[in-house]
Amino acid sequence: MAAFQVILYGRFWVFTEETLSRQMDELRTAVQLERRFSRRELFTIFTNRVTFGEDIVGVEPASQHFFHKQPNHLLIEEATLLAGLVKAPSYFSPIKHPDRALRRRNEVIDKMLETRSISESKASAAKASPLSITTTWCSVSEPLITRHRTGWAISLPRCPNNIL
Repeated sequence: MAAFQVILYGRFWVFTEETLSRQMDELRTAVQLERRFSRRELFTIFTNRVTFGEDIVGVEPASQHFFHKQPNHLLIEEATLLAGLVKAPSYFSPIKHPDRALRRRNEVIDKMLETRSISESKASAAKASPLSITTTWCSVSEPLITRHRTGWAISLPRCPNNIL
């Protein structure tokens, strides 16, 4: 059973206490998911629901937001940056904490090298490249105030790609 299956389960059902019965429920659900879906389907479900911070959910929106590219056009250093964000999106935010994001990206590259997913030359080249975030934000004088089912939210809207 893959680790992302348990993570996927945890993304759907959030519990407040860590108990043996909860862990057994997670394991049982992960086994049921594995029986129902292939690993590729589970990975697709996970990547479409994982949070990348900044209210971004899914690999494609994250790829568009940070790099203005489709995921299949990302370079190794860009893809590993996104992969590193999954662990703690706010803490490793390339916008708020570029130094942490760079360290985390390089950790992911090192792990890929360890598992022989990439060559040493590609890893060195990817680690040598700087962060290349191309995200843009609108400058507005008043925040957007919206009501959600959990309460009121205040946020600044993102600029559509065609404005800037």
